Amino acid sequence: MRPDSDRSERGTARDDSVIVVGAGVIGLVTALGLARAGVPVRVLEMARTYPRGAHDMVYQWSVLDGLARLGVLEDCEAKALKVVSWAYRVLRTGERIGFDLATIAAEVAHPVNLHVGRETMAAVLLEHLRRYPGAQIEWGATVTHVAQDAEGVTVVAESDDGGRTYRSSWVVGADGARSIVRRQLGMAFAGMTWPDRFVATDLRFDFGELGFEAAGYQIDPQYGAVVANVDGAGLWRYIHAENRTLPEETIGDRVQEILREVLPRGADPRLEGSVPYRIHERSAERFRVGRALLVGDAAHLTNPTSSFGMKSGLFDAYALIEALSAVVVDGVDDEILDRYSEARHRNFWEVTLPMSCADKEFVFPFGAEAGQEEQLQRLRRIAADPVAARQHLLAVRGCETPSLRGEARSGR
Repeated sequence: MRPDSDRSERGTARDDSVIVVGAGVIGLVTALGLARAGVPVRVLEMARTYPRGAHDMVYQWSVLDGLARLGVLEDCEAKALKVVSWAYRVLRTGERIGFDLATIAAEVAHPVNLHVGRETMAAVLLEHLRRYPGAQIEWGATVTHVAQDAEGVTVVAESDDGGRTYRSSWVVGADGARSIVRRQLGMAFAGMTWPDRFVATDLRFDFGELGFEAAGYQIDPQYGAVVANVDGAGLWRYIHAENRTLPEETIGDRVQEILREVLPRGADPRLEGSVPYRIHERSAERFRVGRALLVGDAAHLTNPTSSFGMKSGLFDAYALIEALSAVVVDGVDDEILDRYSEARHRNFWEVTLPMSCADKEFVFPFGAEAGQEEQLQRLRRIAADPVAARQHLLAVRGCETPSLRGEARSGR
């Protein structure tokens, strides 16, 4: 890929083979995978720099094989908090129902979960992406138009120095829930929005002294929460749910009230900020339209109770990297991209979403105590049975799509 100065007289950049719209974790993973395969790739990101904030930070053991294939796992591990167990802690009784990845250590390559902040993960991915001369990233480039024809894709983006038009062979929409790529394709985003919203609060307080694991769930009909150690240096994240009709400007007051109820008398947590966000279960009708493809939140959304959005988005990226590089580099028939779309769309609705929703309704039941107690009984039985615990831990493998190249046909 040539530098920005390599343009036609009309100001149109040359064909970059693949444009990735969006420099979130999923977009950067996709771009890095394509670059490693020898595909020229350009990333367009509307933000001027990588944003900070309370976003998904858990990279479960099941996605680490893919990070290893990309060559970034070692660097991620060096910057991550490594977590090998988690637990459900019943608020009213202090009961702990725990699970340990040692249960599956003999059969998985990386029996550990990594807690890595979004900006830290992005820094690792960007460092690796810059090593490939065929990869470029442009910040402050807001995509406004996407069109395609038989020969390629035209992408128009606005920036501080005016508009630019790009040509590529393919475009990948990795631009999140409000994806301009998906909207330009005219696709609906079917599904539902929960009546509650999540509030993620970062705070300084040692939940470990209360018996919390570095990752876990607080189980209570009213005060359910996800509680996780962010960095091993005293920063924790506390995620609770509330009715989304409540005013956002008073979230801080409500967080303080909740913490007074759930923490010991006299506890003095230092809050560093709260971020509210709506929670959805949605999907585009398909993840490929001609030369345009969707990954991650641009393709589908699910609640983040157990980080299924991150897992599913990464498995999208891994499958798309394999399929699209097969077409661009190896001349495989682009029918493999239809199979990418079908497989990942089906997986979302049949595997990912049901597991994600079940976890959300268990941890945040809004008073449905009977159903929560039934699930607790089930977890007690699973945790007490090594065979059942193993199956429980391995169930998330179902979110992954097996290699699509086995039946791929060469186009040459």
